[in-house]
Amino acid sequence: MATTEQRRKGEKGAARTEVVAVRFDPRTRFGLELAARAQRRSISNYIEWSVEQSFKTVNLETSSGQQESVDQALHALWNISEPVRLVRLKSVFPHLLTFDEQRLIELARLVSMQFGFQGGEQVESELIAPYWDMLKEHAALGTASDVVLAKVKELRDPPITVERIDKRIAELDAKHKKDIEWLKAKRKEVQATKA
Repeated sequence: MATTEQRRKGEKGAARTEVVAVRFDPRTRFGLELAARAQRRSISNYIEWSVEQSFKTVNLETSSGQQESVDQALHALWNISEPVRLVRLKSVFPHLLTFDEQRLIELARLVSMQFGFQGGEQVESELIAPYWDMLKEHAALGTASDVVLAKVKELRDPPITVERIDKRIAELDAKHKKDIEWLKAKRKEVQATKA
C-alpha cells in the first residue's frame, strides 16, 4: 500500500486523486448522507461512484455528429499527459473546448513548429512538456503569440552569461574531483590485492 508521502509525490503504486470543492443545499446534503449510508460508503466515495455512473448515461456529440457516452469518450481521450488529452479532445469534441483551451492548443502548435515538428495541426507533447505550465498561463492571459514564442526560445536556448559559465565550471570541478578520488581509491584496492 502506498504511503501518504508516496501519494503526494505521485510515486509508482500510489493512488492519485484530486480534490474538488462542492456545495450542496442542506436537503441534498442530507440525501447524500442517506444514500452513502445505505451503500455503506463514505460521502466522498459515494459522490465518486455516482459521478462515474453518470458517465454511462450522459452523451456527447462528436464532431461527426455521432452520440457517444462520456464513459466511451474517456476511453478514447484519457492520457496522463495533459497536452495529449487536450489535442484528443480537440479532434473529437472541438465544440467542448473553452476559449483558453483553443488558445493553448494554438500556442502549443506554434511552439511545436518552432522546434521543427511539422505536424500541421498536431502538437508534439514531449517537446512542449517543459513549457506547458508557462503556455497555460500565457494562454489565459492572452499574451501575443510572438511574445510567448520568444519566451520559449529564451528558455530553450538561454543566453550565455558569466554566471552560467562559472556554474558549469563548478559542476565539472566537483564531478571530476569525485571521479579522481574514486579512481585513486580503486587503484589502492588493486595494488593491495596484488601485494
